[in-house]
Amino acid sequence: MYHATSRSAAEAILRDGFDGGRKVWRDSADGYIYLGMSPRSLGIYGVHAAARDRDAPAILVVNVRKGDIEPDAGKDWTSYLRNAHAKRDVIGLHGKAAVKTPTATITLAEINQARAPVSAVTPVGILDGDGNPFA
Repeated sequence: MYHATSRSAAEAILRDGFDGGRKVWRDSADGYIYLGMSPRSLGIYGVHAAARDRDAPAILVVNVRKGDIEPDAGKDWTSYLRNAHAKRDVIGLHGKAAVKTPTATITLAEINQARAPVSAVTPVGILDGDGNPFA
């Protein structure tokens, strides 16, 4: 899986581990790392982190045990469902309950977002903001 951040933060995380899930976004839950399955669709998060750190965007490659992955059903999920076509597709593919209580598989499939407790996430590598190895 992948986590978007800045290059300096990614290097520090790879070297020292996560710092307890420092909260960057207002609606993020404390103690969680937010993840995606595709490095290319995490771009805005890496750009935000890079601007905050005055650095280049980066994608941290991480290992997470499948049972520790949780849905990210926060603001991005509710914003996504404001689109009538997206909501209809979610209901058609996953059932009506998925709108209010999606699984991690559903939030990953629909918006490429999930989360896991800090203790369950192990950093293993770094890619540039486009998902390619740093030169």
